[in-house]
Order: sequence, then structure tokens, then C-alpha cells
Amino acid sequence: MLLQKKMEVKNQGQTGSYEDFTKYHAVIKKSTLYRKLEGKPQIVDPELNNRKDHTKRCIKVGRKIARKLGLNESLVSVSLRAHDLGHAAFGHPSEFVYEWFLQKFAGYPVQVACAHHNVQGAWMLFVHLKDIPAVVIDSVASHSGLYEYNPVDSEKSLTIETWLSSACQTPCSYEGVATKYADKISNAITDIIEARTAGFDVSEIWHIFEKFGTEEKLEDFLVDGLVLDAGGIWMKEEQYRVLKALQAFTYSSKVHKAPWLVKIRRGLKRDMARALVAVYYLLEQKNFTRYNNTRAGRIVEEFMEKRDKNYPSDVQICNKVRAKDIVTYLDDEDVRKMLSSVHEIAAGNKELAKLLNSIPAFA
Repeated sequence: MLLQKKMEVKNQGQTGSYEDFTKYHAVIKKSTLYRKLEGKPQIVDPELNNRKDHTKRCIKVGRKIARKLGLNESLVSVSLRAHDLGHAAFGHPSEFVYEWFLQKFAGYPVQVACAHHNVQGAWMLFVHLKDIPAVVIDSVASHSGLYEYNPVDSEKSLTIETWLSSACQTPCSYEGVATKYADKISNAITDIIEARTAGFDVSEIWHIFEKFGTEEKLEDFLVDGLVLDAGGIWMKEEQYRVLKALQAFTYSSKVHKAPWLVKIRRGLKRDMARALVAVYYLLEQKNFTRYNNTRAGRIVEEFMEKRDKNYPSDVQICNKVRAKDIVTYLDDEDVRKMLSSVHEIAAGNKELAKLLNSIPAFA
């Protein structure tokens, strides 16, 4: 279905035209998925920096990029409004848990597991937020992954064609590429600012921020490096070097791979796995409503009553997919509260207890 949507966009040509997509902001902002972004963190704590704050900053950067390159600003901004709707609680670590869950219970190969937040976001838009245009869904599905091409070491075209995530593909519109760049620029800057606020030692990279003086000036410098020509959208060498330095630091042992944070995330991955397994178990029961006196049971019941009808009638949806979608609607606090009731159910249910005990220790 999503492949068909992608072909629709390909047939429209390389740009999103000048159609006004502004009305879709309201559709997305009213959704539970968007509201729950406020309780999902960027790095550590949603109180410091959450996915909703990140989305707003991305929109600001995306508008600048669209104006500079002469692209459809409304399409870029709406795509960015929706780009992180596929994130689960606890942020990126949960993607590894989705992969494990789908492989263990559904037997899907990793490359089509829809475990990554970009593909899950496109799926949630397609199923649960009706009538979102195909070109927006494509931008969401394609926004994640880093461009690996280094303009310093090669003379080839600088278009974004290589994606780190196996689930990612090249956007079908220039606005989709702009969406990707806006996300990367915003992440590169604000992740380090959040890390500094949270107590990480960022002195090694902070000279870049001191050079530009303000976050806004650094942002404008990176946006100014973007070029649209016959080769596509690419970034000039000077800006590329700065962006890659920021990204390399963020994803090093100084921030995302800091030993203490890795240790915390192991526990969060296990919590997410427990949530997925418990929801899947309840869905598999012939009468899951008998658990309605528990928070976990009520979450499943609410989804089945309000959202299960959203799935296409001509497609058979399995409970593994339902479980994945239900948990995507939960933020950090929702998962923690639900797990207390899961433990209560497991205390009197050997089958569920066995499933929960089979969950591995994640790296």
C-alpha cells in the first residue's frame, strides 16, 4: 500500500508543486500521536527536550530551507509536523525493540520490519490519519538516515542517495529532501545543547557554538550551505564539515553512546519489550476484555474500539501489527504506568510470565 503511494508521488514529478498543504497542520495537531510527542524524549528526559519541541524547531528550519531553495514551504512544514509521529516511547532505542519483536513473533526480515520510526510514522499516517497526501507520507517515510557522501573526499554529485537505514529510500520530491535536511540540522544543534543542559561534557565541540554566538546563527549558517541545482539538493563543503562534526560528536561515547546512558537504555528497551509482549498477549486472548480492570487491558480495549476500524478492510491485519501500533500511541509515562498492571496480570498468569521472562537482555 505504501509502495503504491510512493508510485503516486513519483508520477507527480520531482517537486511538490505549489499546492497549499497548510490545512493538514490542524489534522496532525489534533491527533493523539502528535500530542503524545510531548512525552517522548530526544536524548534523556522529555522535560529537557521532547519530540514535540523538536518538531516545532524542525518546522522553523524547514521553512528557511524552503524559502532559500524556492520549494513548497507548506509541504515541507506539514511533512516536518508529521515526521516523528512513528516514534515510540523512550526514543530511538525502542526501534531495536520493534525489530526484535517483529522478528520473534512475526518472522519478518529486518529490512521490511517497519521497525524504524520513519516507516512506522508513514504507516500510522496512512492508516490512522485519513486523507494525508501521498507526498507527505513519502517525506515522512524517507526522512530518516544520514547521507554518507563526503564532499571532501570525492568529486561526485552531492545529492542524498545513500541511506544508513535499510528501511529508508530516497524521497520522491525535493521537499522530501528538504524535510530530511531540516531534521538533521535541528538534531545536530539541539542534541548538543540538550546534552550540555543534562550535564554531559560537550567542551570538545562547544567551540563551534562559541564561534557563531547563538543557536540561530549556527542554524542559518548550515541552511545557507544548501544548494539546489541539476544535481539535486546538496550542502557546500564548509557547512558539511560543521554538520558532520556535530553529528559525529552527538553519536559518540560523549553523548548517545556514553556508558551510563547505554546502561539506562538497556533497561528502557526491556521495558518497551515487556509492553509490546504484554499487549500482543492480550490481543491473542479470545476474551481480553476480562483484563479491563487493568490499565493494560483498558489500553488494548480503547484501541480496538476506536482505532481498529481504521485498518483497510481488504487487508488482514495480524495482532503483531496491532500491538506495534498500540504501543506507538504510548509515551514514556504511559508505558511505565501500564507495566505496573502487566506485572499484576503476570503474577497470576504463567503463560504471560513465561513470555516476559523470555525477553533477552538488550545491548
